[in-house]
Amino acid sequence: MHTDNRKVLPDISPEDLGMLQRIFNDVCRRKGLAIDSPEAADDAARVIHLFQHGIRSEIKLTRMLMSDTDAMAS
Repeated sequence: MHTDNRKVLPDISPEDLGMLQRIFNDVCRRKGLAIDSPEAADDAARVIHLFQHGIRSEIKLTRMLMSDTDAMAS
C-alpha cells in the first residue's frame, strides 16, 4: 500500500490571490524589476511559499521580500 506523505497546502482564495498580486507588483516596483524577470519569478514563488506556510500579513510578506534587497544593499 502506497501512502502519500506530502503536506497538503492550503488553497489560495481569489482574495488571497489578489493580495499576493498586490505584494508582487509592489515589490517589483520597489526593486525596479520587470515582472517577467527571473528575479521577479523568484519573488513570486517565495511570496506564495511564505503564504502557504502561514504568513498571511500583507505587510509582513512585503517586508520579507524587500529584506532581500535591503541585505544586498548593505
